[in-house]
Amino acid sequence: DTDKDGLLDGWEVENGHDPLKWDNWAKLFGLYLLPLWLALPVLTYVLFYKHLPPKYQIFKKQAKQKSAQD
Repeated sequence: DTDKDGLLDGWEVENGHDPLKWDNWAKLFGLYLLPLWLALPVLTYVLFYKHLPPKYQIFKKQAKQKSAQD
């Protein structure tokens, strides 16, 4: 595996791929891009939600109402 993409050179040649080009798209999307896109909304929430004015923080209001009912 000369290009370190996890696919054997023989398999790549048999299937018409360039064995010297990194072309493992499942690995690219599954291990790198998908987790990035899943982490982006979480980081946005953590970084910016605390700084919103209270009238926009509906989740905190719901939590306070729920704790008051208990």
